[in-house]
Amino acid sequence: MTEAEAEAFGQRALKHFLRLRAGVQWLMYAPIQGEISTKALFDFASATRGDKVFMPRMKGSDLSFHRLEKWDELKEEGHFPQPPAYAQKWNPEQGTVIIVPGLGFDYHGHRLGFGKGCYDRLLAEHPHFPRLALAYDFQIVPSLGTPEPHDAQMDFVISPSAVWGTPRVL
Repeated sequence: MTEAEAEAFGQRALKHFLRLRAGVQWLMYAPIQGEISTKALFDFASATRGDKVFMPRMKGSDLSFHRLEKWDELKEEGHFPQPPAYAQKWNPEQGTVIIVPGLGFDYHGHRLGFGKGCYDRLLAEHPHFPRLALAYDFQIVPSLGTPEPHDAQMDFVISPSAVWGTPRVL
């Protein structure tokens, strides 16, 4: 996908988020390698609604989330854009919506990640927060096989043609 296509789908995906209540925190990712852009969702959450948005910082296989106030604060570190290390850390005591990246998803919300288990650990530690993913249609398959016990299931996977999944907490 081109950067323009990724940005366009990110804009179209916004309609699926309009019904979420305001006043939540968001954990989301900055796109890499042609992933769907989360910039429109970032702008909607932070500028339009005034919600706090947190982006991941990676240190080895440890994942922490830090507040991002402006998109251009993201700096390329390692393999993906990261917020400043000095930025406010995420407080899991407050309501949070988690936007999860992935290589592929199935119709039931099962996810194929990037292999480090970072998001699986995060989701296992915080099972009460809604988990949403953005994916292109070609990333959605009928089944990813039998999930492993540590594999976290998404509540919804939003693609250009459909919304897939089985909500657990929404």
